Amino acid sequence: MKSYVDSHCHILPGIDDGAKDETVSVSIASKLVSLGFGTVIATPHYYNHKEPVEEFVSRRNEAFTKVDFPEELNVLLAAEVAIEEGVSKKCDLAKLAIPGTNRILVEFPMKKYSSRFAEELFDIKVRHGLTPVVAHFERYDALFSNEDYSDILSLDGLVFQVNLFSMAKMGSRRFFRNLYNAGVDIITGTDAHKIDFRITDAEKGMKKLEKLIEFDDYERILQCEALGLH
Repeated sequence: MKSYVDSHCHILPGIDDGAKDETVSVSIASKLVSLGFGTVIATPHYYNHKEPVEEFVSRRNEAFTKVDFPEELNVLLAAEVAIEEGVSKKCDLAKLAIPGTNRILVEFPMKKYSSRFAEELFDIKVRHGLTPVVAHFERYDALFSNEDYSDILSLDGLVFQVNLFSMAKMGSRRFFRNLYNAGVDIITGTDAHKIDFRITDAEKGMKKLEKLIEFDDYERILQCEALGLH
């Protein structure tokens, strides 16, 4: 049986609102290994209005070198890119993509849907040749209407990431089921920032999700096959 992939994790120390130090980073890593994860994608927040890509990449890489990660865990360096107006035109997003893929994790702002969101996703695909992976898609359930979701789902080739801890909640599982039935590409992640409910409830969410869908699909989604990792 293949090991799982955590596609969204703020495991690097001191770079964003995630792990505050190396001890927390190692604690998250150890918990992931115990849950059956063999790969974690480090995705610190990137905001184009705050710093150039090159400065961010330098800070990210330096944070990575500070941690003695367990040898059982493969750590890939990427980012969670905030969808801001014009971000697709302002920076070299390829430097923030998930290594070995043409996928890039992106995050919508926590506000009402705007057609500009879909426009930015389209531009990321066309200008950069990258496939957007929409982070914690279930989080927007209270903000987006059915029409908003239809607008996003109408874009071809997107990948949708859902947080495992949210799968412990019935409402989020209902949302997941609708997304699953739509036939789109889904992957999972912990979105862990520290050792708290997000990482502990991830285990609960995994058990709930395993009962919700076919085992082969469960394994495929937990292994994040839609990322096309080499």
